[in-house]
Amino acid sequence: MTATELKAVISSNPGFDLYYCSANPELEAVYHNPWRAPAVTYPDFIELSRAFLKASGIGEAPLEATCHSALFATGNLLVATPAIWSQYVAFADQAIAKAAANLGADIARALFEEQPQSGRLTHWALIVARLPSVFLMMRQSNFQAFKIPLLNQERALNPHLRVLREMKDIGLEQRSRWHVQSWMTYRGLYLAHVMGKEWVMRHIEKVTPKSALTALPVPKVSWPYPRSFQVDTKP
Repeated sequence: MTATELKAVISSNPGFDLYYCSANPELEAVYHNPWRAPAVTYPDFIELSRAFLKASGIGEAPLEATCHSALFATGNLLVATPAIWSQYVAFADQAIAKAAANLGADIARALFEEQPQSGRLTHWALIVARLPSVFLMMRQSNFQAFKIPLLNQERALNPHLRVLREMKDIGLEQRSRWHVQSWMTYRGLYLAHVMGKEWVMRHIEKVTPKSALTALPVPKVSWPYPRSFQVDTKP
């Protein structure tokens, strides 16, 4: 999406306090929350994230909950009103300051002194990029948000990914354990087919919910992603 296209989307959907998107919508289909995708390529990410969330006072819920796709946000792609920026920056600053004061020396060094490598984000950058999802989950506020669907990425999703995302979202919206459990089963079969048995055996524990926690965004979010029966797969 170009800057002109982004401006056009915002102009045609006025009145929201926050606009955001998810650069990788396929993650919304196969991971139960935004924190789990990096665990596959960053073996220490879950441990470091858990330490940060506990030390910041946020708690471990964002790391464990099965989340609606509206809670998947790319943290460096946000457009908001001054009031929302003020709230968000205060939330992030407080969490970071509290974590820095409470983290043990080894964890603090691993997070704050890690040197970036070419083509690879630091653990700290990955954590900060997920704070908008925590903000949407935990702030008791009445602001309204608009999640911008990225149509090129949406068209690239295969039918299984579109159905998986909808199944999880419907289960959470309707508080249907059957839908969520069906999503987990279908997701496991999909990953085994696409990634292979060896990948599943190595990573499935890291990407499988271990609790019954579920999460919907606290603010009112308009998230008009194309449903599986609406997608035009032609370029």
